[in-house]
Amino acid sequence: MLLASAYIRRWIKNARFRRVENPRGLREALSEQPWDLVLCDHNMPGFDSNAALEIVRKDAPKVPFFVYSGDLSRDQAARAMSDGADGVLEKRDTPGLLRVIGEALGSPSPSAA
Repeated sequence: MLLASAYIRRWIKNARFRRVENPRGLREALSEQPWDLVLCDHNMPGFDSNAALEIVRKDAPKVPFFVYSGDLSRDQAARAMSDGADGVLEKRDTPGLLRVIGEALGSPSPSAA
């Protein structure tokens, strides 16, 4: 299985990514440049998508925020949406990932094949 970034790079050759692993890193990334979207795993050591969403909504409220996780419960997904996430996707849903990124960027998405 390819990582999300690999699928995105197949489609958008000049896509730039920044991986952050804690609240400080996320705040730094948001302050250094404008971002088109945030794609966030739910479970990270010492940091989760709820905390990341709170930071993004405070520091960059117009940036689309998507939770992209392999182990998110229905309750966690509902909470993310009620807290202001723009979408919740399962990691195995590559077509869905490409679709929401395309919608966020205003360009049609390719097939995931």
